[in-house]
Amino acid sequence: MLEFKDRNQFEDAIVEAISADLNVCLKAENEVRILLSGGSTPGPIYQRLNREYSQLNALKIGLVDERYVNHSHPRSNELLLRNCFSNMDKNPSLIVGMVCDTEDKEENLRLARIAYKPFAERTDLVVLGMGTDGHTASFFPGDESSHGAIQSKEATIFTTTAPDFPTERMTCSYALLKEATTIYLLISGEKKKEVLAKNEADLPIHQFLADRPDVKIYYLDHD
Repeated sequence: MLEFKDRNQFEDAIVEAISADLNVCLKAENEVRILLSGGSTPGPIYQRLNREYSQLNALKIGLVDERYVNHSHPRSNELLLRNCFSNMDKNPSLIVGMVCDTEDKEENLRLARIAYKPFAERTDLVVLGMGTDGHTASFFPGDESSHGAIQSKEATIFTTTAPDFPTERMTCSYALLKEATTIYLLISGEKKKEVLAKNEADLPIHQFLADRPDVKIYYLDHD
């Protein structure tokens, strides 16, 4: 785990590392497929990439997970990404959302699974976050639907239930995320560091790290 006390240094290091990984992928593929988490910690990183990474049009960006809300909702991860990657406005299809039908959950899930097939075939880079309850993506401790999304061998999209509003969530399955070539975990604050250090096998984040010990963890010591 790389630890930082200064936010600027934290962001500098991550932007440099992700940019380097993306450039390596570009040497092998014409299109680089990445899955990004929402949240206040990675948001500034995405804004920096938007300003500084020169090959944005080579990226196909999907969501690690999403709240089942309209993409104009203030809690929407898709809205966050579109606001961060403003340079992609000329080609909005490069960002793949998970919610296109807020009236029919089953139909929306069907459409999301179709839209995310390219990521199931190959994902080059994933950025994960973590909650103070040990959840990552939308895999929540004690949630039966989250357990199903973790145990499934299918590389696809699942619905889960969060303990806080909005409770209806969508997430890439565990099988999809853990096969990514490169995975980052970005966390900030002492509480999250304490959760990470406990290494409790029943927490989603610890199961993930046990299966992928090569995850690149970046930690900022304050929120």
